[in-house]
Amino acid sequence: MPRLQEVKDDIIIHLRPAGVDLGKRFVLACVRTPSTSRAGNWSLETERFGTTTAEVRRLLAWLLERRVEVVVMEATSDYGRGVYCCSRT
Repeated sequence: MPRLQEVKDDIIIHLRPAGVDLGKRFVLACVRTPSTSRAGNWSLETERFGTTTAEVRRLLAWLLERRVEVVVMEATSDYGRGVYCCSRT
């Protein structure tokens, strides 16, 4: 008879995550960062970008400026291709 083993989930908490919603005409990005004034609190910042190459590069600079650790993208249809390809150059 097989023995049951206890499995523990590894939980990773990123201090500076970003969520990006990709659409046909614009991209919305939201970044969560630790509050500098109160420990245990977070600040949220949201910005809207266009879908041109220049705007996607501005999005990349915006994320880097905020020292984002991980980005989660959600895209309708295949609109994420342009952002993904542009961010790799």
